[in-house]
Amino acid sequence: MAKTEKILVAFWLSEALRDVLGGITAYAKQQGRSWQLLCVDANDLEPNLAHHRADGAIVTIHARRTELIRRLQHLRTPVVNMLHDLHPRLPSVLSDDRAIGRVGAEYLLARGFRHLAFLGVNTPWSQMRQAGFVEAANAAHVAPVLDVKSLAVTDFQFVSKVGGMATLRRWVRSLPPQTALMAASDFAGRTMVEAAIAEGVRVPQDLAVLGVDNFHMICELSPVPLSSVAQDFGQMGFEAAALLHRLMNKEAKAKRIRILVPPGRLQVRSSTDVLAFEDSSVLAAIRIIHDHAAVGISMKQLMRQVPLSRRWLDERFRKLVGRTVSEEIRHCRLKHVQDLLEQTDMPLRQIAARCQFSCTENFIRWFRAGMGLPPHAYRMSLQPAGGRRKL
Repeated sequence: MAKTEKILVAFWLSEALRDVLGGITAYAKQQGRSWQLLCVDANDLEPNLAHHRADGAIVTIHARRTELIRRLQHLRTPVVNMLHDLHPRLPSVLSDDRAIGRVGAEYLLARGFRHLAFLGVNTPWSQMRQAGFVEAANAAHVAPVLDVKSLAVTDFQFVSKVGGMATLRRWVRSLPPQTALMAASDFAGRTMVEAAIAEGVRVPQDLAVLGVDNFHMICELSPVPLSSVAQDFGQMGFEAAALLHRLMNKEAKAKRIRILVPPGRLQVRSSTDVLAFEDSSVLAAIRIIHDHAAVGISMKQLMRQVPLSRRWLDERFRKLVGRTVSEEIRHCRLKHVQDLLEQTDMPLRQIAARCQFSCTENFIRWFRAGMGLPPHAYRMSLQPAGGRRKL
């Protein structure tokens, strides 16, 4: 029987803790490890390490705590850090912040917005998200107008701070109608929504707002429910457990290891649920395509409702959307199926029937052609430890 090992978990983002613990537990089960997980206050890490005689720890330590990091580096107990640090001095598993910014910009551009804005704070992780956002915006087919605002604060939980709200109210007045804004965090995004409402700016009609983290209490309790790019905390927990295991087995050296985990799914809520294409024909076609996302729509059916030349409409789509009409239909239907695979335990045969495929086999072939892997493999890839769902 395997020896029980004590693993301390000091993770200060309480809403993400469940997913982190799920990822750690999934790894331990996959590897047949007998791990006892002990959740402790991140501020009392050192005394808890000594008291529990832990075999390893997964922690959140700010890069500014240089003295604590120095002491942990000299401990025999392996420690993996999961808090933003671009130049980690401890082995680290972090979100890919640049990729988070890219995902946000690409989503807003796909909604038709051509005036983009980014709200950041004075931290390296926010700056990386901003860099990815600007990078994706500059790579778009249409050169968008960019507005960037960085608040001179390092604490991103400034929701109740009067100075931050006053700054944002002044800024929101300067933004043109139909601007799409990405905030570096859900806290910042919700504050932006509150500032817009205080200034009589409609969300999302005049200003679409996207956050990061997908913390449900923040997003759902926002005056307008906030769309958000999720960090994949489950996968981060899994990767942190795998790295810690290697360190405990002395299979990895504890110097400057940094593993970046891609962002999770983008949860669409009311704050970005709007289309901003200026071309009325493209806007009408997009709305029809989205209305038929579950079952798709044929070009013949679409052209009956948008009585224009297909060639002309394809040219407009390429210019404004970056895809042809047929490609947009496939893309929209594929996204709908991905959402069903990600958000439900619905069996594949039921998804195939709901999306009006003639049989499950045709559905599987269609999904593989679009995604490069069959739907059951896609669903399995979403689980940090390959956890099984009903197929």
